[in-house]
Amino acid sequence: MQFVQECRHLTAVLTLLPFLMLSPSVNSEMETDTVADADSVANETTSAVNPTLQTFSSMLKARGDKRAELATVITALSGATDEVEQKTRREEAEQLQTELGELEEQIGILATGVSAAEFDLAGGQAIDLQGELEQLIQPFVIMLKSATEEARQIEYLKHKKLTAKAHIGIAEKALQGLEVLDSADLDEEIAVEVASIKANWQEKLADATDLEATIEHQLTARLEAQQRESEEGGSTFGDFFKDRGLSLLMGIGAAVLVFTLLKLLGSVFSYARTRGGVQRSFKVRLSALLFNVFSVVAAIAVMLYIFNMRNDWLLLGLVVLLSIAILWMGLKMLPDMLEQITLLLNLGAVQEGERVMFEGVPWLVKKLDFYTDFENPELTGGTFTVPVRELLGLHSRPAAPDEAWFPSRTGDWVKTEDGTIGKIVFQSPEMVQMVELGGARHTFSAPAFFESAPTNLSSNARVEVEFGVSYKHQAIGGTELPEKLAAFVEQGLLKMLDRDALLDVNVELLACNSSSLDYEVEADLHGSAAHRYEDVERALTRLCLEACNEYGWEIPFPQLVVHKGE
Repeated sequence: MQFVQECRHLTAVLTLLPFLMLSPSVNSEMETDTVADADSVANETTSAVNPTLQTFSSMLKARGDKRAELATVITALSGATDEVEQKTRREEAEQLQTELGELEEQIGILATGVSAAEFDLAGGQAIDLQGELEQLIQPFVIMLKSATEEARQIEYLKHKKLTAKAHIGIAEKALQGLEVLDSADLDEEIAVEVASIKANWQEKLADATDLEATIEHQLTARLEAQQRESEEGGSTFGDFFKDRGLSLLMGIGAAVLVFTLLKLLGSVFSYARTRGGVQRSFKVRLSALLFNVFSVVAAIAVMLYIFNMRNDWLLLGLVVLLSIAILWMGLKMLPDMLEQITLLLNLGAVQEGERVMFEGVPWLVKKLDFYTDFENPELTGGTFTVPVRELLGLHSRPAAPDEAWFPSRTGDWVKTEDGTIGKIVFQSPEMVQMVELGGARHTFSAPAFFESAPTNLSSNARVEVEFGVSYKHQAIGGTELPEKLAAFVEQGLLKMLDRDALLDVNVELLACNSSSLDYEVEADLHGSAAHRYEDVERALTRLCLEACNEYGWEIPFPQLVVHKGE
């Protein structure tokens, strides 16, 4: 492939050779005319004061020289017979042609102020992404290299000093080894050889010693300069705050200012919309989302503009690279972002104004935004905010008008799964506290309390006990006995409760067991008597016993019947 390309280049160059060979004087005449033109222009503009004309004259002269040099190389190429020489001359011709083209472009830019490449309306220039990226990264590399240059040089000198010391030690060891031979009685040939080796190692020792001394001097000078710079406060540090630090401060300040002003403007629009009674429709949500995106883009654009106006390519490149990195991360997170955007537009699985279960507790989605507001009216401090990303995977539904938001309210009496009865004194999104009559305090986590489904006694309650009588009273066991027992129990409960607190008393035949007729005695209490629940439960058993004594009803014992075999 390389051979074919070289053949093509050679063919293109040799196309000019017939004209050059037919007119031997063309080259010299062209060279003479070109040089004469350039000299003429140069002579006319030498006395000019305008530096642009002087530069233009110099560039015209340089173009003439390049043309003459190119003609000479082409002539030499036509007469070359060796393949190596032909390749060398061909490369020289290509290099001169490239330089001549660049010079022509510079002359055009100097004369017109614009580049011919800008006239390429079709945008035919290919973009070298790798080259553009290298140009962006180059300022960072230069800055890091400049910042670490002194430290790297000091470390390099320390390493060379250690190497020189090692060489000195090796040379001294070698000379010590030669002392044994040097002190011996040697013949002339061996003595000459030993002397030559000794001289060689002495020279190496001297070189290593000189090198160590030189390095020590350089290292001392650099360390002293570094110490002086540190004591003076550091010129580089000061220059940074005078130039680049000021640019950074201006860029960040402008970006924060623009972002803050736009957010305040958005807040004003939101307040005006709320005061006007405009609902957060799909169009309103979409506009708000686009406005938030615009706020971020505008802040970054202002920062880039300031860095560009101050010609700070380092900070400009840094912001561009950070923007590209953020954009790349955004593309990687696009699936999750699309779901979040769907939620923000109130088109997702969680919607504003609906009920959602979050961390084991039901919540009302009060406001659906980048930071969503949750509310539970039954909890103290029952309002908090979560990022919209926390809603991924959740589902909401419309709440019923009379649907409860929590099993209890502060001040309610409840009965837990283990039978403990107490009063709710505090309930928040994190915990629920319950106090028994004796003062014992129980603490539950809010999700655990909700999942245990405790019985709320403050919304009316029923107290139940089971009681049995003997089969001797079977004749009255269906109606008379239950009615008398219910009346007796009711009269007894009214002595300890208000009439309004006792809603109903009922006695029903529950079962006919092997040795007794079992009844269920029920007392329905109003919520105001919830704190007397345990007292009523104990009173029911006591009143059933007193009724048996009053009416002569027998309470049976469990009986064991033994049948004797014939």
